[in-house]
Amino acid sequence: MVPLTIHNPLYTAYERLLLSQLDADRLPRHVGVMLDGNRRWAKAKGAGTAEGHQAGADRIEHLLEWCDEVGIEYATLWLLSTDNLNRPAAELSPLLGIIEGAVRSSPSRTGGGSTRWVPWSCCRPTRRPSCARLRRAPQA
Repeated sequence: MVPLTIHNPLYTAYERLLLSQLDADRLPRHVGVMLDGNRRWAKAKGAGTAEGHQAGADRIEHLLEWCDEVGIEYATLWLLSTDNLNRPAAELSPLLGIIEGAVRSSPSRTGGGSTRWVPWSCCRPTRRPSCARLRRAPQA
């Protein structure tokens, strides 16, 4: 099994350098992020697709903390594309479960910002129970 999370001091130093160079007067109030590339990441690491999707979901908290740290008030996260719905059931079921878990366990934005989860526009035509639960997910 390939470890999916590794503490990287070089990345931490790079992140601090970037943060020190941000101009607070020029930051956006709202960012939108399409969570994509988890399958490619998993393949490059020799991991399974579900592990890649989980690794991506595990980074959401870090992303939202970063938004709070730099003062970004609103974050919109697109979690699922219509292409995902065409994947084999063996891949789609774990993916929907991972997304549902990420939404359910999402931390409150400590900086007072809000998060909008966007999986439902592509789930709307389906009758999957996971999609129904995602459409009802509270917006933080």
